[in-house]
Amino acid sequence: MEETNGGELTFKMLWDKLKRSALRILIYALVAMIIATGLLGIANLILTKNQYETRITYYYSGVESGNNPWGGQNEIAGNIKSVSNVTKALAKCKYEQDEIDKLINPVIKNLMVTVSTDSQSAENSSANYNFRIVLAQNAEMDKLINSKNDYKSIVTAITESYIDSFKNKFSFNTSLVKLEIINDYNAFQKYGTIKSYMDVLVSESDTWASMAPDFVSSEQKLSFGSLLAKTEALALKLESYKNYILINGINENGESDYIDLKIKEYADQIKIYDDKISSFQSVLDKITQNPSFSTPTGGGTIIVNPNDTTAINEAIIEAVKDKATAQENENNWKTYKEYYTNSTYPTLPNEDKDKLQQQASKLEKDVVDEYNSIIGIYGKMIEDYNASYSVQSIVRQSKHAEQTSSTPMSSMIWLLVEAAVFVLAVLVALAVTAKKGAMNIRRKSHKVKTELATETNAPQQLNEDAPTGKDEERND
Repeated sequence: MEETNGGELTFKMLWDKLKRSALRILIYALVAMIIATGLLGIANLILTKNQYETRITYYYSGVESGNNPWGGQNEIAGNIKSVSNVTKALAKCKYEQDEIDKLINPVIKNLMVTVSTDSQSAENSSANYNFRIVLAQNAEMDKLINSKNDYKSIVTAITESYIDSFKNKFSFNTSLVKLEIINDYNAFQKYGTIKSYMDVLVSESDTWASMAPDFVSSEQKLSFGSLLAKTEALALKLESYKNYILINGINENGESDYIDLKIKEYADQIKIYDDKISSFQSVLDKITQNPSFSTPTGGGTIIVNPNDTTAINEAIIEAVKDKATAQENENNWKTYKEYYTNSTYPTLPNEDKDKLQQQASKLEKDVVDEYNSIIGIYGKMIEDYNASYSVQSIVRQSKHAEQTSSTPMSSMIWLLVEAAVFVLAVLVALAVTAKKGAMNIRRKSHKVKTELATETNAPQQLNEDAPTGKDEERND
């Protein structure tokens, strides 16, 4: 497009305008951008806030999907910002309780936990995932803390407290301790005490074996699976001890009376559960027959919602389960009673009784000694596991606390503002050039008209000044 087209602006005309305005555009744009940059800098300074941040990195597969090391959901932000975690951190920073009470809400309000932009998706156990823990400076907190350096101390303590809690939560632990033989107990009481500890040991060993199937204690040279096998073997020895008592009908510490007591205990439980089931079923039947049913009590009337019988049904199911357990226990003790009913122990010579009792004591001691040995091994295995890479490296602080800044003036905003200012400067320069060009044209036009008028008026003046013939004749 080289020429005009119906009075429209062509590329050539636009290019000519730009060439004519080049110097003005350069000057205007430079001045405008200098001013804009200065104003943006001032705005950025006003809007920028200091913040203090650390970074934590997780090293286990599944964290990228929000899972914890054991497969459940991992509430990272909630746990870091929890009242308990922040309270521990502030106490670690030597704040008194009254200071902690004032600081707790401002700290949580200005604490942010975000996924780091360089987090990586995990596909295996060596995967990692990063989170930023950011504490923004705040005027309210400024009044409560000792100095600006405390921001770094607080965010560091929050990070360390969370990491410690996380490791402890996903470490292995046990409340089991070594057993001491209680001589005042009868054989069944001793058996029950040992069995309750053994059941916990079997359950924990099974759990840890499934959680850490590949772990082998460097000190004990055992896996939790191997420990479980040893524990289950010991459980069989414990049953042998009980069977020895039953088969021989040993009755040195009131074992026979204890059996009668247990039979009565479970019979009473069965009756209680029967009454519960009958009562719940009666209420359910009445509700079904009469939706407005209400059952009187000693202190008034309880109105039962006929539209919701779920709770009653669940109570019946629970009572039926409890009754079944009590029935099973009663049957076991009735079986034990049969052993004692048919036992020849009461008619044996005292010498034979002593031998049987000594053997029972030996079996008991062997079980307790082996149990205590396993507990010692178990405790050391837990310590070894918790000190291992598996626990100590599931999460780490990967960046020490540092001061950074936060501003809404992003690079994109700067670029857009500078571009808008540049375009505006170009348009202003073009407008000024066009206006000045129009003024020059008007001046030139006026000058030309003036010159033409001057040239036109000169001959007339000459004619007016020239002498006429009559005058010449008159002079002559």
